[in-house]
Amino acid sequence: MRTVFALLVVSLLAAPAPGQTARPTSFEQKAYRLSLWGTLVPVAAGSILWVTQASHAWASEGPDRTGAALLVAGGLTLGPSFGYNAAGLHGRGLRGVGLRAGVTLLSLGTAFAICGWNCSKGDAAYEVAWVAFATGSGLSAVSALYDIARVRHNVRRHEARSDARVSLVPLYVPGERALGVRLAFAF
Repeated sequence: MRTVFALLVVSLLAAPAPGQTARPTSFEQKAYRLSLWGTLVPVAAGSILWVTQASHAWASEGPDRTGAALLVAGGLTLGPSFGYNAAGLHGRGLRGVGLRAGVTLLSLGTAFAICGWNCSKGDAAYEVAWVAFATGSGLSAVSALYDIARVRHNVRRHEARSDARVSLVPLYVPGERALGVRLAFAF
């Protein structure tokens, strides 16, 4: 697990070869990569950690997988927003975080309402609770994939909007002792 994590970090920090630097990457491409890697690294690390602890898979007496689950959930919830925040689309990034966190917490609350504190493998409600939680986690993952796929488009649209400006400024002309308004359009 440490080896895989170290390889992921090295691949992110390694300098590109001289032939690869001929074409600069655009800002939207950088935002896409931040969203993608901000999601993939914690999800991969959490998944690897989960699998390496699988001595008693799905048994109540098995290892505590809270850290692995938090890595995966945190990567899915927060990861796609990294690119949006880097591009200055903070509201769009927070909206995605709120949606994914809400869906995950709602599915967790639903699973708890179905199963309760004393539910374990073998109970009738156990499988239904896992289905409810897996459905919410799946919806959160779909939302994360959608945000990653749309980050380039949203950044491009934001840059196009920031180029077009309309300004309305009060104006005073001292030689004529007149007040006025200046309307300017920039494209």
